[in-house]
Amino acid sequence: MIGSKNRLAEALAAMIAFAPPVAANEPLVQPYHERASSWRTVVIVGPQLVAPPRPAMRPNAGAGPSGTTHRPPAETGSLQPPPPALPAPPRLLGPGHAMDGVASYYWQDQMTANGEKFNKRAMTAAHRTLPFGTKVRVTHARTGRAVVVRINDRGPFKKSRVIDLSEAAAEAIGMTGAGLAPVKIDVVSR
Repeated sequence: MIGSKNRLAEALAAMIAFAPPVAANEPLVQPYHERASSWRTVVIVGPQLVAPPRPAMRPNAGAGPSGTTHRPPAETGSLQPPPPALPAPPRLLGPGHAMDGVASYYWQDQMTANGEKFNKRAMTAAHRTLPFGTKVRVTHARTGRAVVVRINDRGPFKKSRVIDLSEAAAEAIGMTGAGLAPVKIDVVSR
């Protein structure tokens, strides 16, 4: 242990001996904004290693319109740019809104998310975000056949699909043979 302390002291002395001379009026530590950027900067002040002080962040200093505080960029040491943000999935909001995608259908007896017993002969459907009771027109993109269904369940749980129809609704637009169909969804009422 004593030998390692001596080696450290010798290394520090050698670093100080080869350091360029500092003028009397020049600060020993550069201000944070003038230092070369790196993930970590260490300043030698005598025989100890001391990390430089970081500027204090005042709450609401430089706050933007959302009230967030401006902070210096995070220094992660990564040379890769961050991955691009994924766009938010389209959402149906109210009457007049439409969406294209793939529909599937289901027929298994189960309880729906709104508490009703599932009836495969009713004109109902499952959607991820629309409120229960919303009525939507589902139009088969290839045949043009359409049906109005009421949302009473949540789903589908495959990301590539936009709506799950009951078996009766799927029969009405002619998609039971294939199981999946390209559709256009229009919100009729809430």
